[in-house]
Amino acid sequence: MFRGEWSADRATGFGVLIYANNNRYEGQWLDDKRHGQGKFVHADGSTYDGEWASGRKEGKGALAFANGDSFAGFWAAGVISGPGQLTLHAESPWNVPDL
Repeated sequence: MFRGEWSADRATGFGVLIYANNNRYEGQWLDDKRHGQGKFVHADGSTYDGEWASGRKEGKGALAFANGDSFAGFWAAGVISGPGQLTLHAESPWNVPDL
C-alpha cells in the first residue's frame, strides 16, 4: 500500500510504501523509485537509513541489523563502496577485547 505524493501517475515526492511482506519504505520518491533521503525497514527489524538514487542505495547511509550490528558508510549502485565503520554487538564472536 502506498501513501504519498503523485505526479503524472508516478510516486514523486514524499511517500510511504508498505510491502506485502511487511517491509516498509518511508522517504523521497522520483518516478516510482526510491530517490533522495529515506528509510527502509525490513520485517525482521533491520533498517537502512540514508540516500537513494533510482531505487538503490546511493551515497551516505547506515545499516542497523536486527542482531545489533551496524554499518555506516557509503554506497554506489546499491553496494557498499568506499570507507565505512562496522560496529558489532557486544556478544558477537567477532568482537575482540581491547588488549
